[in-house]
Amino acid sequence: MEKSRKGPRIYKTLLDKDLVTAQKLEVALRFDLANESWLAETLVERFNAAMDAFETEHGVQRVKPGELLVEYRGRQVALPLLKPEWAKHLAEDRAFIRHKTRVEQATLDVLRQVDPQSGLEDVWRLVNPRALLPRWEPGGCKRMRMPDSARLIDPRQI
Repeated sequence: MEKSRKGPRIYKTLLDKDLVTAQKLEVALRFDLANESWLAETLVERFNAAMDAFETEHGVQRVKPGELLVEYRGRQVALPLLKPEWAKHLAEDRAFIRHKTRVEQATLDVLRQVDPQSGLEDVWRLVNPRALLPRWEPGGCKRMRMPDSARLIDPRQI
């Protein structure tokens, strides 16, 4: 008998979430329609077609769901945080550490298109600033201590 991994399937809901589904549900809720309404579906299709035509005509590039728009070295770049195939892997194995590694590598690839000298510290600064905190040893706990450069203020003198 194969041993199954226990724990909640918290990432399983990511598989059901995409832009079109969210738009349909929003229209259905806003106008009191059924969730599977042909009217909501038609409205969303026409809206997305009109948006695509407008963006193409005006040279606008929309950030996809799951991407983060940041400025890096004077340019705006869209960093991938969650792709549909990543959501599938995340829902199957429920190992966030593997997903974190995928995000870091994909982000590093995007940043290196702007600046070939980019490193993981640039990725962490944009996506995971907590990783920049000093640690006792690799993978260990974060150091919690007062900064040496700060001057203490007596609250009674304020």
